[in-house]
Amino acid sequence: MKKKVLYLDHTPFAGGAQYVLGAHLKELDKSKFEPIVVCSNQTPFLIDLYKSSGAKVVVINFGKLKILSPTAIWRFWKTIQELTKVLKEESPDLVVTNTVRAHITGSLAARSLRIPVIWIIRDYTFPHFLLRYLLSIPKKILTVSQDLVDYYHLPGLPKTEIIYVGSAYEESKKKISPTQVKEVKESLKLLPGEVVIGFVGRLVRWKGASVLIEALRIVAETESAIKAVIVGGGQNQEDSNELELKNLVKAYGLAKMVTFTGFVPQEKVNVLYQIFDIFVHPSLEPEPFATVVVEAMTVPLSVIGTNIGGTPEIIKDHKNGLLVPPGDPEELAKAILTLIKDKKLREDVAQEAYRSVYPRLSEKVITRKIETIFDQVLE
Repeated sequence: MKKKVLYLDHTPFAGGAQYVLGAHLKELDKSKFEPIVVCSNQTPFLIDLYKSSGAKVVVINFGKLKILSPTAIWRFWKTIQELTKVLKEESPDLVVTNTVRAHITGSLAARSLRIPVIWIIRDYTFPHFLLRYLLSIPKKILTVSQDLVDYYHLPGLPKTEIIYVGSAYEESKKKISPTQVKEVKESLKLLPGEVVIGFVGRLVRWKGASVLIEALRIVAETESAIKAVIVGGGQNQEDSNELELKNLVKAYGLAKMVTFTGFVPQEKVNVLYQIFDIFVHPSLEPEPFATVVVEAMTVPLSVIGTNIGGTPEIIKDHKNGLLVPPGDPEELAKAILTLIKDKKLREDVAQEAYRSVYPRLSEKVITRKIETIFDQVLE
């Protein structure tokens, strides 16, 4: 008999954690598990993503918790009530929470109904005191990097397990035609012999696109046959710096070198990966384990990342990628120039990147591991 698994994700925008959830749902063995996703009413794109991945979707209104106030507490309580009602109606065998607010509301609602809970911790925003207070509720705590285990002081806790982020890119790239790649190259006006540098991510300050632009200013002093493609947007997101980035490009005279695509659906991102020669992930703050890094390594591409968070757990400097300090455009420029000038190194690093992630970090392999954990919890 199928087991009902209810996934909970409150996020009002499309980020890496949500794309990973969509890929996981698509890969999930539907002969064993019946997925239901409870998500925010502010995310029509994600609702479509989860539905297309084979899940039933239930929408609820998650109250904001950023500023503690009587109104926020009331909204929080209403969210728990609404979620409890959904749990009673759906009667899931298991609740899996995908974000911090989901961990909190999901744990409290599921505990009252004696439904087992699994947390998937994907970032550093879970307040330590709340994590400790709720720690006895989840049957399993999955994290996406060792760095998260250390950050939350979870080493040695038997219920904790590291499940790295998986990538479905290997399967996705089989569906990309040469015609699609050609059309994208033509739309970006790429010239023969140009080295294409790619960035994929939300345009918010901590993602570090500003550092990439600063580095490109340095690179442009000696290299002209380059093109940078910045994929993603920051509209309506807290700490967005999209306009600032575009103004910076203009001020530095890089408008012909740098292209902003804005937000594009994953299918188009998959095609864009095919035109990149170098992928840059210049996070200013620790990134638990970036999906885009795994995807870029699966392409395969030579990847430059910052040496903080979970990124050094996947990128080994000058072996399967390059690592640079965060917020250092000079060092990032040096790394970019190294890969531009040494094509053999660029190709060797890319091939080693692929060998290090596939099939070990394919979404198929990761999902099978997660299903095994579901079975253990549901025994």
